[in-house]
Amino acid sequence: MLRNSSLLHDCGQEYVVNSVQELIKATSDRAVQTITIAQDLNDVPEIRLSPGMTLRGHRDRKPVLRFSGGDGVCLSSDNAVENISLLVEPHQLAVWNDDSVSSLGTLILRSVTTIGCVRLLARGAIQNGHIEVEGLDIVAADARSGKERPHQYGVYVLRGAFTLWNMQSDQNVLITSKVSGVGFVNFGTIDSLMVNAPIETHGLGARGFNIYTGTIRRGEFDHIVTHGDGAVGVQISQPVGRLMFRRGIETYGASGPSLVKGVLQNLAATALSIKPGGSAKEIQVLGGLGSHGTDVQPIEQHGSIESLRIEGGFSSEAGTSAKSGTAISES
Repeated sequence: MLRNSSLLHDCGQEYVVNSVQELIKATSDRAVQTITIAQDLNDVPEIRLSPGMTLRGHRDRKPVLRFSGGDGVCLSSDNAVENISLLVEPHQLAVWNDDSVSSLGTLILRSVTTIGCVRLLARGAIQNGHIEVEGLDIVAADARSGKERPHQYGVYVLRGAFTLWNMQSDQNVLITSKVSGVGFVNFGTIDSLMVNAPIETHGLGARGFNIYTGTIRRGEFDHIVTHGDGAVGVQISQPVGRLMFRRGIETYGASGPSLVKGVLQNLAATALSIKPGGSAKEIQVLGGLGSHGTDVQPIEQHGSIESLRIEGGFSSEAGTSAKSGTAISES
């Protein structure tokens, strides 16, 4: 056990916590900028991090906070949560944000394990912000009771275990993000998105990245792979800007049912699909396109792409193939 201490560092005051009472005291003190958890704590009430505050585990271990029946940690602005496990009931929120602040600043989740959902919403007074997520492990979560559900084409979509959603109708509200790999469906406007870990999905119709409505101006991804019939790797149904996939797109599945604009349709598990109404200024795939399902082509294009470049070739069990370095462009 580390001795309770309050230390003044160049970056602000750090408080080392060994009890629930000390944690409550630290979160209520605006002079504290860094709260370091030295050991596992049980029966923790909901806590809110003031603007500029960091919650982290001690460098020698990853402590566990077990919350007492409610939600977990509420973020405000310019917060970081690092090297810690946050445990609530699966239907509760392990991490969420306060929407009464005008700016999220930069919110960072790094090396965080949760039982419970992570929900980050831009709504209310929020006008801008940047989100960074690295090494987030959601062990279990049940989002079925969530009230906030994207709605389009007569369908309300369930939130995911991890939800990052710009709910503001004002196009001047700008939320940027740098996120580890998650299956991603977009319903809003994204200026810039960088995903530095693989996106891998399992299940019927479980697409890797999908512009369902809204748009994205610039996106960069690591590797996308899906496992399941009808599970398209990347599906573009709206005009987008520039997308890059650094290590390719792969699918492992044949044709199967998938929900498209509120209607259940039979889709092939195509690696890259540009649907009618979809278009792109530029798409780069470094690492190739691969579809490993019966009678599934690696690419389908029903909308315009100003520039399409594929390095690493493309292949499928349907017999389509091309050598590494293939480049295709269309204006």
